Amino acid sequence: MSKFFYLKAAKRPKYSWSKIACITCAELLIILNPTLALSAEKYYDASALELDGPEGEQQVDLSRFNTPGKQLPGIYHVEIYINEQSIGQHEINFVENEKGELEPEIPLSQYRKAGVKIDEIPAFADTKDDSIIVDLDKKIEGAYAKFNFKQQRVMINIPQILMKNIPSDYIDPEQWSQGLTTVFTSYDFSGAQTHDKNIGSEEGDQYLNLRNGVNLGAWRLRNYTTWSHNSSGDKWNNINTYLQKDIAKIKGKLTLGDDSTQSDVFDSLAFRGVEIASEDRMMSSRESGFAPVIRGIANTANAQVTVSQGGYVVYQAYVPAGPFEITDLFPSTGGGDLDVTVKEADGSERKFTQSFGSVPVMQREGHLKYEVMAGKYNNDSGSSQDPNVALITGLYGLPHDMTVYGGITNSEKYTAQQLGYGLGLGSFGSVSVDATHSETRTDGKVFSGESYRLKYAKSLNSTGTQINLSAILFPDKDYYSFEDALDIISNDSNSSSDQKHNRYEVSFSQPLKDYGSISVYAYRQNYWDQEPDNYFSVSYSGSYGATTLSINYNYTQSENGKPDKQLALNLQVPLESLLPQTWATYSMTSDSSNHITQTAGINGTLLEDNNLNYGINSTVGNDSDGGSINAVYKGASAELTSNYSESLSNRRLSYGIRGAILAHPYGVTLSQPLSSDAPIALVRIPDQENISITNGVGIKTDSRGYAVVPNIQPYRVNAIGLDTDSLGSNLEIATTMNNVIPTDGALVLADFNVRTGERVLMTLSRPDNHEIPFGATATAGENSSNSIVADNGLVYLIGMPKKGIVTVKWGDEEDEQCKAAFELPDLPKDSKVKKFSMVEVNGLCV
Repeated sequence: MSKFFYLKAAKRPKYSWSKIACITCAELLIILNPTLALSAEKYYDASALELDGPEGEQQVDLSRFNTPGKQLPGIYHVEIYINEQSIGQHEINFVENEKGELEPEIPLSQYRKAGVKIDEIPAFADTKDDSIIVDLDKKIEGAYAKFNFKQQRVMINIPQILMKNIPSDYIDPEQWSQGLTTVFTSYDFSGAQTHDKNIGSEEGDQYLNLRNGVNLGAWRLRNYTTWSHNSSGDKWNNINTYLQKDIAKIKGKLTLGDDSTQSDVFDSLAFRGVEIASEDRMMSSRESGFAPVIRGIANTANAQVTVSQGGYVVYQAYVPAGPFEITDLFPSTGGGDLDVTVKEADGSERKFTQSFGSVPVMQREGHLKYEVMAGKYNNDSGSSQDPNVALITGLYGLPHDMTVYGGITNSEKYTAQQLGYGLGLGSFGSVSVDATHSETRTDGKVFSGESYRLKYAKSLNSTGTQINLSAILFPDKDYYSFEDALDIISNDSNSSSDQKHNRYEVSFSQPLKDYGSISVYAYRQNYWDQEPDNYFSVSYSGSYGATTLSINYNYTQSENGKPDKQLALNLQVPLESLLPQTWATYSMTSDSSNHITQTAGINGTLLEDNNLNYGINSTVGNDSDGGSINAVYKGASAELTSNYSESLSNRRLSYGIRGAILAHPYGVTLSQPLSSDAPIALVRIPDQENISITNGVGIKTDSRGYAVVPNIQPYRVNAIGLDTDSLGSNLEIATTMNNVIPTDGALVLADFNVRTGERVLMTLSRPDNHEIPFGATATAGENSSNSIVADNGLVYLIGMPKKGIVTVKWGDEEDEQCKAAFELPDLPKDSKVKKFSMVEVNGLCV
C-alpha cells in the first residue's frame, strides 16, 4: 500500500544556477514547443535530458510536446477565426488526427453562416448543414484549421474565392447576444446650496435624473424620469416609458409606449403608441446614433447649465468658468431644438437654442430606411392638445448616388406631406432638397402652405474639413409644423407670435495639422412678426508640445435682448517636472459689459489609476474676486463630484453623484453611470477582488469578483480586457481578453476562467533514492497547471490549493507514475508581500 506524507515548509534550499536554468528550460519547452517543432523532420532526443540519471532509468515520453497542437482531446471553449476574422466564441470538441494533432469538429452550418460558399464546394454536395466537419484540408484544397492552444483560438484558412463578399464588420445576427435578465437604474444626482452675502438669503436646488430598465430575453423595458427641487417646490417628470424589441429580419425595432420619431423627414415629435423603425446600427459600416455636442461659455465658477427639449429638462450640471462642452446628453427626441440656459453664480441668465439632426439624408444604394408610427401626441410643451397622430416615412438609396425620400403625417386636424431628393456630388459633397405641404384645420378655417429645405454637406478626408449648410424657407405664412399647428388649434387663432419665416445654419470644422483645429457654428432664425434670433460661435484649440491653448467667441442675439458677446481664453501648462500629473491653468472671459474675469489655478490627477481629478483656482474680476476648489472621483461603483466657490457677493457649494445599480442572475452590482440604452458588459471573475478592467477608468471587480463595463457598442465585437498588472501571483488565467457581441441595451456576460492557488517550488524525491525523470509532468488537480519536472526532482507549480496530492507521470504504465501529498504553510498576510511570494516545500513521491 502506498504511503502519503503531508509536507511542511522546508528550509530554503540552495539551488545551483544549473537547477534554476533547468526549471526555466522546462517551462519554455511547453511555451515554445510550436517553435521547436517547425518541421516534422526535426527531432530532439529526449534521452539527452537524462545524462546525469542512473543507468537503466526509463526514458520519459515527451512525444506529446514534440508537435504543436498535440494536447489532450476534448471540449474547449475557443474563439474561431476564419481568414483572421473572428466569428465568435464556441464550445468545440477536438479530436486527434493521424498526426497526433487536435482537429476541431465544426458543423457545416457554422461555415455557411461565416460566408463560405458551401454550395460551390463539391465535397459538400450531399452534406447536410448539421453535419460535423473534420479534416478540412482534405475537403477544400488550400484550406486548413490550426488550434492555438495557448490562446484558445482556432485559426481557419479558406481560399478567398470560396468566401462571400461580406463586409469585414458584418456580424451574423445569430451571433448577437440578448444578454442576461436584469433590472437596473442609472442615476445622476446634482445639487447646490447658494448663499447671497448682500441680502443674506440662502437658496438650494437639486436635480435627479433616473434611467431605469428591465431586460427579459430580447425585450427591453425603459423608463426616463427626472426630479427637481428648488424654492418653487418639488417636481417629478415621467419623460417616457416604453417597451422595445429588436427584429433582426427587417433590420429594425418594435417600440411600444412613449418614444419620439426620427428627424430625417419631419421634425421629431414625441408620441405614445406603437412604432416600427429601421435600425441602421444593425447594418455593416454604419455609424452609431447621433447625439449633439453643446458648447458655451460660463462667466463665473459653478455656473448652472440646463438643457430643455419639448418642455422637459433633459440635462442639468454645474460647470467651472470658461468654455464648456456637453457631450453626454440624452435628448428626449431624435432631433429638433434644444433650449440651453446658463445661470451664473450671481443669478444672471443667458439663453440660446441649438438644433440638431440637420444632416443630409443620403442612403446607400438599395438600402431602405423606414418608420411607421401610430399613437397620441405626447409632450410637455404646454399645449392642451394631445391628438391621435400617424406617421410613415421612407428613405431609399438609388443608383448613381441618389436618394429619394418622403413621408406623411396625419392627425385629426393636421396633415403634412413631404417629398425630397438627395444627390451625391462626388468630390463636391452631397446635397438634398425637399418640399413639404401642410394643412391645418380649425373650426371653420383651413390654413395651408409650403416649406422648402436645402441641405449641403462636404467632408474632405485628406484635410479633415467638415462643412454643413442648411436653409429652411417658409414662404407661406399659413404653413405650420405639427407642433406650431397645435398652438393655433388650442388658441383658435390665425397665427403664432413666433411663427418662423426662414432659418439659415452653417457649421464648419478644420484641423490645422500641428497647429490645432478651428470650428465655426452659426444660425439666423427669422420670424414673421418678431425680431430674428442670431447665434455665432467660433473656437480654436491647439497643442504646443504638452501645452494646450483654446480660444472661444460667442455672439447671441434673441428677440427681446441686446447682443450678448463672450470671449474666453484657456491655457494649460504641464508641471510634470515639479509635480507628476499636474498642470497650471489660466483662463480669461469677457462679456458685452466689458466685465473681464481671470482665473489661475492648479489642476491634476491623483491615485494609482488617475481617477481623482482636482482643481484649486483663484479668480479676479468685476465683483467676482474669489476662489474655488473642486474634485471629481471616478470609482468603480459611482462618480462623485464636489465644488466649492466663493466670491465677494456669494458662495456656492455644489455636489453630485452619478452611477448605476444592476440586479442580475449573479446578484447585485454597482456601476459607473450608464449611457442611454447602450449595451453593458458584466465581467465575472468569481471571488477575485480589485482586478482592473482596461475598458474604462476606475473600473474594478468588487468583493465578489464582478464589474460592469458601461456603454459598449451594439451589434459589434467588443473586446473586454483585464489589466494583467492587477492580477495576483496566485491567479492563472487562460486569456485576458473576452469578446462579446451584444444587442442594443443588452447586459452581456464576459466570463473569465481564472484558476486560483499558490505558486509552489517543490523538490520531489522517490524511495530508494530513485530520481524522477527530467521531463515528467506534475499536476495537483483541476485548478493547478501541468508542469515539467526539472533535474533533481525540482518542479514549479502554479495554482496550488492549501493541501492536496501531486500526481507525477513519465509514462502510461503503473510503475511510471507516483503521488505525493502536500500541505502548504500559512502565507504572509501582507498583500504586497503575498503577491510576489512563493512557497518552497519538499515531498516524497510514492
